[in-house]
Amino acid sequence: MDHGVVLFSEKQGLFKLGMLSIIGVLILLTVIFIAVPGAASKFNSTEPGALISVTSAFAISSLFFLITKLETLVCEEGIYVRFFPFQIKFRFFGWDRLTKCHVRKFRPIIEFGGWGIKGRSKKNYSLTVSGNQGLQLETVDGNRLLIGTQQPEELMATLNAIDKVMQ
Repeated sequence: MDHGVVLFSEKQGLFKLGMLSIIGVLILLTVIFIAVPGAASKFNSTEPGALISVTSAFAISSLFFLITKLETLVCEEGIYVRFFPFQIKFRFFGWDRLTKCHVRKFRPIIEFGGWGIKGRSKKNYSLTVSGNQGLQLETVDGNRLLIGTQQPEELMATLNAIDKVMQ
């Protein structure tokens, strides 16, 4: 999909180094339990298959976190956003459909119930990965969306440069 001239681009992922460490430890434990006779029985499990199943489920969940990402594009014609794999296609917000567009601090747990795709209603929700900074959008029909960002200064500078800050 052609988005025209991209002025600002940000990709935020959920997969962190800590998650990779946990996966490594679980894989190591699985190998030990399979390779060392009787190791699994010391942990109240006589079936190494149970540990393999749990480790496999965790690995698949981790793969899901690996591919999940929040993508934000600010272009000459508007803003594109998607939270892959929940949103396959980008959602577009044209400048002519926005009444508010500015970067702000927010309280994820109090305002939206946490991070991710969260909100009080379909008219007021957020797409966030971590942190407490976001791009607040409000459309002409009253819908509100907060898009999390780890680059608030760069995003605000881009909006100021194209004179699209609306508060």
